Amino acid sequence: MKFSKSKNLLILLFVTFIALFFCACDTSNPAKTAEAFLDAVSKQDFTLAYSYTWPYDSTTLSEEDFVKKYQAIFDGLGIQEMEITNSFVTTDSFGTLYTYTASYITEDYGTFTYDFDMELRSVESVTYVVWGQDLIFPFMEYEDKLHVETLPAIRGEIFTEDGDILAKNDFATAVYMDVTQIKNILSLSESLSGLLNVTEEDIIDTFNNTLALNQELGRNNVGVIATYPNDYFTDEDKKTLLGFDGIGIDTELYAPIRYYPYGEYMSHILGYMGSITQEYLDTHPDRGYTLDSRVGKTGLEGSYEVELRGQDGLIIYTSDKWGNQKEILYQEPAVQGQDLILSIVLSKQIEAYDLLKENTYSGQNGVAIVMDAATGAVQAMASYPSYDNNLFSFPINSETWKKLNDPDNNQPLYDRATQGLYPPGSLLKPFTIIPALEQGKVTPDSSFDGTIINNQWTPNRSDWNSPPITRVSNTGSPLRLSNALIHSDNIYFAWVALKVGAEAMTEFLSSIGFAEPFDFDVPVRKSNIINEGDELYARLLADMGYGQGELLVSPIQMASLFSAYANGTGDSIKPYLVSQIKQTQGTKHVLIKSAEPTVAVANLMEAKTYNTIFPLLQRVITEGTGRRVSSVSTPLAGKTGTAEVGFSKAKEISWFAGFWTEGSYDRLVLVMLESRSNQGGAKFTIAKDLLEP
Repeated sequence: MKFSKSKNLLILLFVTFIALFFCACDTSNPAKTAEAFLDAVSKQDFTLAYSYTWPYDSTTLSEEDFVKKYQAIFDGLGIQEMEITNSFVTTDSFGTLYTYTASYITEDYGTFTYDFDMELRSVESVTYVVWGQDLIFPFMEYEDKLHVETLPAIRGEIFTEDGDILAKNDFATAVYMDVTQIKNILSLSESLSGLLNVTEEDIIDTFNNTLALNQELGRNNVGVIATYPNDYFTDEDKKTLLGFDGIGIDTELYAPIRYYPYGEYMSHILGYMGSITQEYLDTHPDRGYTLDSRVGKTGLEGSYEVELRGQDGLIIYTSDKWGNQKEILYQEPAVQGQDLILSIVLSKQIEAYDLLKENTYSGQNGVAIVMDAATGAVQAMASYPSYDNNLFSFPINSETWKKLNDPDNNQPLYDRATQGLYPPGSLLKPFTIIPALEQGKVTPDSSFDGTIINNQWTPNRSDWNSPPITRVSNTGSPLRLSNALIHSDNIYFAWVALKVGAEAMTEFLSSIGFAEPFDFDVPVRKSNIINEGDELYARLLADMGYGQGELLVSPIQMASLFSAYANGTGDSIKPYLVSQIKQTQGTKHVLIKSAEPTVAVANLMEAKTYNTIFPLLQRVITEGTGRRVSSVSTPLAGKTGTAEVGFSKAKEISWFAGFWTEGSYDRLVLVMLESRSNQGGAKFTIAKDLLEP
């Protein structure tokens, strides 16, 4: 069907009439146009609001830009509602003015209230709103922008009590481009790709993204291509890079990182930072994280994430078209992160790690801990092998990640001091004897009453259907507590455990912290008494008496237990790494919190028991299994331990715990080595040096 020109004209006039009817109001009541416009804005129907605006001004935004601007502002501020009050219409020879007060009600930032003057203009009996950005905020002008920006908190740093900085905020080397100086990005990307170990596509993407941002904001010419460790480039490399137009190298602005000056020496204690995961973001919705955030992943960086991170602030402001700040609508200052002050003595930490590194065979792993048994202050806690946590300040490729976790490479990421669980072996004998003495099952003078043949004993029990208990060597006769402990006789302690009984032994082990969460500044794996679903049959109970069976414990928990002997109180002490938490407030470094000596297990043993065992631990050093450290220039007490691992018994866990018995400082040293059978002797060399004053 065809329409004549006259019919087409009539249809056009009709459509125009309908549009005017719905999009503007009669001049006899201009307030209706103003109210309709504001109602549409309040309902966030910005397309409808645009239909009321004066269409004859070249400075008016297009409908698309108008909607985008309003939507960005309402979304950015989280405006939930807009209330209009105090409206008034004034008409004179200059035109019609609609004055009103608008309140933007937001969920997070309160209410923004401003007074507005809206000019209304009529043409052909239709009233329009003469729109300008001053109808969003009265101080906004043409091409002004609204910004909602985070004021990032400065992450707290980590120090020793002596002032050595262990984790600091620093900058990596950034290679960047100034897009205004690039003449041919295709040629440049081809030249740079090999030098920077970055794909040509990534270099081109950096150029395009930076250029787009520059065009949008009218600033920000610089795009970072990639970041590198500060020793990555040679002087010749730098000279070559700087020879390209638009390419620069920065070490002070563009690539903030977390830097760990002591790398492998402190990595297990400090941990590292990494990119946030969606799961972490979902489980911590109130901390102000975004998908761009980096968070502490392991060690103290992870455990003290809240304290170290601080609280980001926020600023909402308008800027002119050149990006200059104009009006601040809202500002919440950042709360700076808190600094951690550690009990670690850096020289002792370095010594402990180097001793492990220098005295272990290929394939051996180990732990060395130095602790003040009176206060719980951990002065060294080295786990070997280790890794350089600075690696995690940059993207980790899959090959490096695999190597860090590879069992054939001894899993350098694995913190054996806190995450490793090991059978304590004979190191536990000074503890498994406690319930026997205190429940009267044996006395210090009680003699073993079984029959030992070829250093083996088979208990005369109806429920015994296992191989005999074996001792390392004849420890003398009669076999009593003294020679059994000094020379570490397994048969005696198996006999004692069977006398104590399964229920009493497990109750005692639970009371001293086995199978219970262990409180420390970094996560510690829970120790084990018996595997879930297993029964404590006779052989398992006997093995428990000399620290084997299914018993497992971390080195740091074992050190805590020995503090009950080392500090002379019978109470084990809770170890700690963080001695103080401080925060920079203005020009002051304010103390927020300090560690106090805290008992982990009170009355772990009675005074009578302590007085029985302590002299025997001294004799372990002077005449027993710990004689190899007797040359230390201060009196010592301690205990050795060896636990066989696996069915083949080809591996062993070799322990030594020793402590000073004189002086005002209760130094406690614990060494643990994972090694092949009969290769754990390095524990004495390591412990001896760490015990020297």
